[in-house]
Amino acid sequence: MAAIDIKGTIVISSINQSSKTGCNTLTQLNGTVASCQGDGTIQDRPAGTDGDYEQCQVTGLLAVFLPKSGIANPQPFVFAIAFGSNLL
Repeated sequence: MAAIDIKGTIVISSINQSSKTGCNTLTQLNGTVASCQGDGTIQDRPAGTDGDYEQCQVTGLLAVFLPKSGIANPQPFVFAIAFGSNLL
């Protein structure tokens, strides 16, 4: 079995149902939505943003993003998610 390369941790306040079937978006503690770019970096987007770069699939405490708009060979990026209230 191959090891999972976890890119980092995203601290969130909620997991939201996306407009795309089977996908979610993640609201961060500052109220913005996590947006995974083609190089695997996470950027902030305004609350409610629901585009291709904000889509992920959540399993347990892992979120898998597959940013693919305009990218020839998209690669999945895996992040651990932590609920902010659990860190206090």
